[in-house]
Amino acid sequence: RCWIYKGYGTTHGPMAADAAIQQSCNHFFYTLGQRMRAERLVPWYRKFGIGVDTHCGLPEAVEGMLPTIAEGADGSARPEYEGVLMGIGQGPISCTPLQAAAAYATIARGGYYINPTFIAVPGAKSAREQGRVSYDLGLNRHAVDMALKGLDLGVNDDHGTSHHISLLKRERIFNIDNVTVMGKSGTATAAPHWIDRNDNGQVDDGEIVRHGDHAWFVGLMQRAGERRPAYAVAVIVEFGGSGGACAGPIANQVLHAMRAEGYL
Repeated sequence: RCWIYKGYGTTHGPMAADAAIQQSCNHFFYTLGQRMRAERLVPWYRKFGIGVDTHCGLPEAVEGMLPTIAEGADGSARPEYEGVLMGIGQGPISCTPLQAAAAYATIARGGYYINPTFIAVPGAKSAREQGRVSYDLGLNRHAVDMALKGLDLGVNDDHGTSHHISLLKRERIFNIDNVTVMGKSGTATAAPHWIDRNDNGQVDDGEIVRHGDHAWFVGLMQRAGERRPAYAVAVIVEFGGSGGACAGPIANQVLHAMRAEGYL
């Protein structure tokens, strides 16, 4: 029962990885997470820069969160359900938009990770002070191509979750010329934002002011005539709901701003 089941009473059916990315099939990645289990997923998340210090130089940067992998006294592994939720980036995992953009940039490079660096930002350390972190993940080339194809279909195919906004007469989300946009929208379950007016630390006695899901879009941008993407953009809208309908148009405006500044 994927996310479309609630709205349409049907499922995606069997599909390959590229189609699962394109149509945002939770069940595909639940199954993948179940088979990999947390003890294999966590090291791979770390290799992509999730849950670790990015060494970007900003004092405000946070590491995010990943679970600690430890065997029980009897040598048993962690239960499968933790891997299930982690397969869609939920459960005991959190990351920043900067980490998400860096992970997508790693895919664009074919599996080579380079930590993000801020330039000319007041208070940030220099590139020399930060130290450069880079390494090759040794990804399978076919897997990388499959992931990029899925991201391409997600934006540029009519069935992609980042292709159009149904409530606006199927208006395309991205409308910038001579740039191929590929990416993935998503929603992340979030705890309600509330005000504890009684100062007792209990949500039930507070006033909930915002609730729902966070809206995500993370994408890659490839200029016409170039062999691979040149930019990665990550957008999160707190309690925004639909990633495609809410975060996607903001990412589109980021691209238009980049063009106005001469980057695209």
